[in-house]
Amino acid sequence: MQIMGLGINYSNGAPLVEPMDEQAFAGTIQKSLLQNAEEVRNLTRASTTATTFRDEVERERSVDLGNPCTAGWTFLVNGNDPQRADIVRIIRPLAEHRGMEDPGAPLFFHHEPPEEWFDWLLENYSSLDMKKVPHYILIVGRPDQVPYHFQSLLGGSELIPNKRAV
Repeated sequence: MQIMGLGINYSNGAPLVEPMDEQAFAGTIQKSLLQNAEEVRNLTRASTTATTFRDEVERERSVDLGNPCTAGWTFLVNGNDPQRADIVRIIRPLAEHRGMEDPGAPLFFHHEPPEEWFDWLLENYSSLDMKKVPHYILIVGRPDQVPYHFQSLLGGSELIPNKRAV
């Protein structure tokens, strides 16, 4: 059997793809899949990790998400900001009011490049004790200090179930 692609070259009327034997076609598809196998495995591993983490957090937590004291609250600042100590000092009373366990220890973003943001989530957020993973994150800083795309990742990441970046 011959596999025939659709489409013609309008300049000469010839087919865009020459007909192929079905075995050659199958071999071409298999070769293409094998070239992308590692990427597919990595994506599968990442999505499995995210699903597992989300399920574990949801099983562990049964709290009132409308109450920052029980749902968990923290804030994030740029770790390279020269005013970082002042920001932490100013936000501390709010952090205490919201029930933050350690108001002097916010999350720090150090301008990691986008390709490292997933690792940042795993190392800085997901590594927190499951029962203490905060539902709310107050982002303190200008967009050049905490980029909008990173903020969007925090607010909508599947790794962070029911997350609200405020």
